Amino acid sequence: MKKKSVLFVLIICFIFVVNGCAGSSMVVAENYGPIGTEVYVEVKTTTLVSTSTPSPTATSVPTPTIVPSFTPTSTPTQKFEPQRQRIKSLMERYEDVQEYYLSDEYWDLLYQRIEKFGTAEKIAALELHGNDYNMYNGGYSLSPESFYNQISYLMENEYHFVTIHELQGFLEGWLDLPKRSIILTSDSGNPSRESNASIIEQFSDLTLKYGYRPHIQSYIWTFNMTADESSKCKDDACWESFRDAMASGFFTFGTHSESHHAFEFETPGFLYEDLKQSIDEIYDNLGIRVYAITWPHESCSREMEILNNLGITIGFGGLSKPERDSFVYKEDTMNLCLPRLFPPNGGSIYSQSSRPYGFTLQDILDLQMKSKQK
Repeated sequence: MKKKSVLFVLIICFIFVVNGCAGSSMVVAENYGPIGTEVYVEVKTTTLVSTSTPSPTATSVPTPTIVPSFTPTSTPTQKFEPQRQRIKSLMERYEDVQEYYLSDEYWDLLYQRIEKFGTAEKIAALELHGNDYNMYNGGYSLSPESFYNQISYLMENEYHFVTIHELQGFLEGWLDLPKRSIILTSDSGNPSRESNASIIEQFSDLTLKYGYRPHIQSYIWTFNMTADESSKCKDDACWESFRDAMASGFFTFGTHSESHHAFEFETPGFLYEDLKQSIDEIYDNLGIRVYAITWPHESCSREMEILNNLGITIGFGGLSKPERDSFVYKEDTMNLCLPRLFPPNGGSIYSQSSRPYGFTLQDILDLQMKSKQK
């Protein structure tokens, strides 16, 4: 009997040790009397901890908790969560929630760039017409190759590309953006069929090359976008190119009007009917509620009540500020007539812009980094 008791105790100890290492609950028998009169008690989850003495010491293990996929003290999910939720609300109002731009990955990178480069006071907005155009006798022109090289240069230098929703937050003052940020805007329309496809292809390649997405804000001139209006748009090809652009995730959209008139000189009634028609056409074909405009002929309307009724909160003009201060500022009071600069005409770092005249892309970026003179 004595040998059996010793053997039983050894077996129990062995089980206790094995289960303790496994960190699970168990029921063991403690011998308070003769064999056969054991008292069974529950022993809580245990872990063996090595100490300087050879005998292990059992300590309690807390109940496991779900570990988040980020570190709360160093990622934006805590710090920027209210801002991220406001961006999501804007997307919901716009009726296209782009999950990539709400992801932890995206906001982590945004936060890291703010930490690395500082917070933007002002940001350059570049005015494009797709990635292939030649206007003003060559004074304002771009080729797909030049466009690709300029975007590549920006990405190599870790520039953040601002979406329309982020621009809204920046203008209202509740969203910080990195000093190294850029706003790409494109006045688009039925000539953009080929350009849209080309930009998607180029941006896809650049995403693979640099590990994050570039982004462009596309403002649609809605006239001549159907087969009845233009032979270019047979079989709904024009709107289909914008649906492809939307599906790519590289674009957010606004309006460039229906008539392309200089609205500064139009009546309030004409302004309302024209922009409403354009906004409705975009909704009917893309399913989104746009709230930003690039003004045709850089002619900004000041009809605040009408713009408010239409839900327009962002507008780009052109040279609406002194040329060397033509930047979009945080909490900019000119939110309905923001300035835009021309990208350089070529793809070389030495290529020059015609607005500001003679400036290279790097000159524009350097000017952006300088604080405003008091």
